[in-house]
Amino acid sequence: MKVDSLKNYYRQYVCYRDSVGDSIIFVNAMYHLNYLPQLGESINSKPKKQLWQKFIIIVDDGGDSYWRIWINYSKKKQFRFIINGDA
Repeated sequence: MKVDSLKNYYRQYVCYRDSVGDSIIFVNAMYHLNYLPQLGESINSKPKKQLWQKFIIIVDDGGDSYWRIWINYSKKKQFRFIINGDA
């Protein structure tokens, strides 16, 4: 993935403090929004673009179109990076 292509991804951010008090940022990136609704919502209840803004979307396949990273903001280091595999 090129850094300049990041603007093409839909991104979800979750910020939290871990058990030792460090600030953690979880970034979930999706190139496509091709997924099913979550938590029992019907596919017609909301446009897909709105669903990704309400629910964390975890995709099992899709290659570098879907990836996740955890960043320890307190230490300025990433500690986990996952690129989804191909089906």
